[in-house]
Amino acid sequence: MIDIHSHILPGIDDGAADIEVALNMLRVAAADGIREIVATPHYLPGVYDTSPESVRRKTEEIRKLAEEREIPIRIHCAQEVHAGAGLLRKIDENEILTLDPARRYLLLEMPAAEVPRWMEQLLFELEVGEIVAILAHPERNHGVIEEPERLRSLVEKGCLVQITAASLTGWYGPRVRETALTILHANLVHAVASDAHNDTSRAPLLSAARALVEELMPAGTAARLFDVVPAALVAGKPVACSPPRPFPPKRKRSFWSFLSGRNRADRD
Repeated sequence: MIDIHSHILPGIDDGAADIEVALNMLRVAAADGIREIVATPHYLPGVYDTSPESVRRKTEEIRKLAEEREIPIRIHCAQEVHAGAGLLRKIDENEILTLDPARRYLLLEMPAAEVPRWMEQLLFELEVGEIVAILAHPERNHGVIEEPERLRSLVEKGCLVQITAASLTGWYGPRVRETALTILHANLVHAVASDAHNDTSRAPLLSAARALVEELMPAGTAARLFDVVPAALVAGKPVACSPPRPFPPKRKRSFWSFLSGRNRADRD
């Protein structure tokens, strides 16, 4: 599996507290079946002023240590970029790292409380610059939770969607899990990643979520979400997407509510 979203770099954002935690995160990931992982520290000016140079430097440091400790995992680097003005210019001026060397895919985080009115315009501006946005964990966005149709409109504008593995397994609670399952069923999910921040409560784990997808979705879906699409994103290759499906009628959403409660004990 390939994990395209993690915070394994120590001392750069709210992720790994130190180098030993970072290395243990890599051990946990490798033991879970993750063969490649992308370090994606936050980019949020005024809060996390991470530069591409600092990200590359810290990635190389952790890469060398992982090799010395014989941790079998390949490490890439990018940034999780907070949605805002001027992103295309910052990419053009090499102030932001994309997921791939070809600068085709950008891991983009919306504000947690809402889907901003200007998101469609931002996606259009990125598209004009030949950048495809990958929305990070929109199933945890309150606007999407309340109105999943908002996400469909963004996907129709050309973006891709990455959800968090722990959302599927119930760590974030039943409403987030229900939203994750709803958008998964509607073909609005293109990749699953860990969004790992430590080696304990928010560790880089994907296998449990993959098993759930294999149980609930058609054959081949899990391979696409955990292997095929992540590999294409990291390599900067085109991604073929299935068309979205209709959401289940509201009166039938109880099915997803039932599923969302199955693993609530996982949070404990």
